[in-house]
Amino acid sequence: MSVDGDQLVTGEQPLEGEYQLAGADAVAADSVRWYAGDEVVGAGTETTVEWAPGIHEFYATVDLDGESHRATFPDGDEVIADPAPEIELDVERNGNHVSGTAVAADEFGSLDTVSVYVGDDEIASTTLDQGTDRSQHEETFSATLPDDGSETPIRAVAMDDREQVATDSTQQGRPELVSAEFVNTPVDSYHERIDEERYTAVHEMVIDLNGADPDDVKKQLSVEHNEIVLLLENISSEYAVAHDQLVVQSSWAREDPGQSPITIDAPFITEQTDSFWVEHSPPEVHVDIVDPGQDSHDRGYKLRVDPSRSFDPDGSELSFRVGDRDRLYHSTDEIGIEFDDVPTLVATDREGYSTSYELDLYDFYAPEIESVSEVSEGPYASGDQVLFDVQTEGYQIAAPEYDLNTRLKIENGQGSVQFWRVVDPDPSVDDTNDAARQDALKYYTGRVAVEIDSFADGEYPRLRVSNTASQDGSSMRHQIPEIEGIMPEPKSVEVADVEYTVEGFMSERTATSPNERVSLERSGYQVSDSSTETDTVELEERHTDTTYSTETRTFNRESARNGFVSTRVAWTEAGTDTESRTTRETEWVESMGDSSGRYTGETRQVSKYPPQVSSPTTVTEYKFAVTARETVDLYVAENQTEDTTTSWVSVGETTNVGSAYRRANSNHDIRVASTTETTTWELSKLVHDTKTVDSYDDPTRVQETSGTVSGNMIEQLPADSARTMRRSKIDEFSVDASVSGLRSESALIEAATDPESSLDPNCSSEYEGVC
Repeated sequence: MSVDGDQLVTGEQPLEGEYQLAGADAVAADSVRWYAGDEVVGAGTETTVEWAPGIHEFYATVDLDGESHRATFPDGDEVIADPAPEIELDVERNGNHVSGTAVAADEFGSLDTVSVYVGDDEIASTTLDQGTDRSQHEETFSATLPDDGSETPIRAVAMDDREQVATDSTQQGRPELVSAEFVNTPVDSYHERIDEERYTAVHEMVIDLNGADPDDVKKQLSVEHNEIVLLLENISSEYAVAHDQLVVQSSWAREDPGQSPITIDAPFITEQTDSFWVEHSPPEVHVDIVDPGQDSHDRGYKLRVDPSRSFDPDGSELSFRVGDRDRLYHSTDEIGIEFDDVPTLVATDREGYSTSYELDLYDFYAPEIESVSEVSEGPYASGDQVLFDVQTEGYQIAAPEYDLNTRLKIENGQGSVQFWRVVDPDPSVDDTNDAARQDALKYYTGRVAVEIDSFADGEYPRLRVSNTASQDGSSMRHQIPEIEGIMPEPKSVEVADVEYTVEGFMSERTATSPNERVSLERSGYQVSDSSTETDTVELEERHTDTTYSTETRTFNRESARNGFVSTRVAWTEAGTDTESRTTRETEWVESMGDSSGRYTGETRQVSKYPPQVSSPTTVTEYKFAVTARETVDLYVAENQTEDTTTSWVSVGETTNVGSAYRRANSNHDIRVASTTETTTWELSKLVHDTKTVDSYDDPTRVQETSGTVSGNMIEQLPADSARTMRRSKIDEFSVDASVSGLRSESALIEAATDPESSLDPNCSSEYEGVC
């Protein structure tokens, strides 16, 4: 699977690119995530990404059948987001003198040129050096205008490395269409087998921008056409800086003759229709020479051709006529041509247009290669050349005035043609007349040298004989035969079990307890490093309990309560309350039955004056104790008190130390209560001895580097009747190689497999290319 989409995003911001997952397995993906660097920017088999200016790493991770795959573009994982530059013009006028600045900016940092124009004249320009900051540039300028130049526009232009343009002008008027026309009409009918210049009609528009932005103007253009007209390429445009003009080009075609209109429209022009003419195209004749013209009166022809590859670009059927005879061939069968001096073939289409070949009909002929033989001897090593002798079939040309010339070329391989010449045999002793010499069979012979590495590039080298008189002439190809063989070479070589012989080495030990560390120190070891690791962490969670209490005081008088509250902030008025009280009183009654109370046993004599009696009367009274209940209004003040208590409660231990600390750091109600830790000590001491180790501390102590070098012995031979190499693994090899001093793995491979290496691999092998 791979990613398909916009690897280069340009133009105005926002810079958006569209992407989709490509490949046969794309629809079967379980999930797809799109990444810009480490950030997820989309999901699903398709996505749209808005890019910031710059170069971005972009890829998709695809989950399929339980496995995760990384998908990128076929040529990498980069997306370039390069917005168009921006420019701002600031102009000051003093009579006919103008000055100012043009400030250009490019967020991608690829600003190339900044220019200022007065009318069509450039008055200031800077091309920024590659090694400088090209994200911004300020261009200063000054100029004197002509006496009548008050209306002369001043224009600033910024262009980046990709020729994206930004403009600013003192006069930003309405764009004007200068011209719009097809520049090369008429053309031939469209057909994919003829030269595209013949059928391509080029339409060109020239627009005066008058200070308008060229990209904005291009976006406003619309071009419409009917279905019989073909738009061959996307509409392109070029900004003519000096004249502030936009030149818009488009390429069109049509498959049959006729007039073909296109309609152009934009807000700043009146709708306009332009047309191009497609003319009838003459037939395209392509023939294969079946028989080059040996003397064959018994078969009724001297030249036999197969015109089946011929066609009419206008789409009609072709008829063929040979010589001056009135014989038509409507099929694509072979055609026999009779002639005395010059062979003639005429092809005619339905409209009567024709193409005629006479003597140059032979330009389609080239003799076949009859034999290719290896004349050098193998086996061959890389860089050698293989020599082959080449000879064509014998041939005759019935027209004596035709001079056949051919060339020999090596295809799908590297090498050279050492010689190539025609052999014209002398006539026999008994038959020396001109006719006999004309009937003699000629042939070409030559020799080629082919680089042996050409047999290992994945495709088989071959030879090609072609007629020099015609680009479309016949070419006869012939595969080079199997060669004797190529010297086996080591391939897929790797190194394993690399070891180093050191003299005087550091013996290293690890202590996991204080007692073990002390014991090693007594043996001469010194602590070189120590580390403490937290094994478990106990976490506690904060628990908070809050209780509220209320204290009250009562007063018999409201004024007393209010005075108390006013001098104590924590106290507040709390309304009124009532209280039932028991009172004990005494009462004197004249009769024992007049009281409900308890008789106390006391009596007294009281003088009383009855009504309307002038003299007092002495009365005996009895004392009783009387109990009574009464309700009293009280005035209340209160004080509310909040009491908070905090406790920490264990939530358990964990061995996931990092997660525990992150949890405690991110939550104030969680804390680390306790930890259990393990301390280890790394100790070392220098031992004066020779030892083989798999790693070293001091490169100066390495005396020898050794390892197991292994790989495959590959012989690459041409496959029988195939166009590819037969890569044959004839054996595997594995040798123990050692090289003095400190060496890399590549040095070990070089010592063991490169015959020209100066290193002694100290190993042996049955193969010439190893050790």
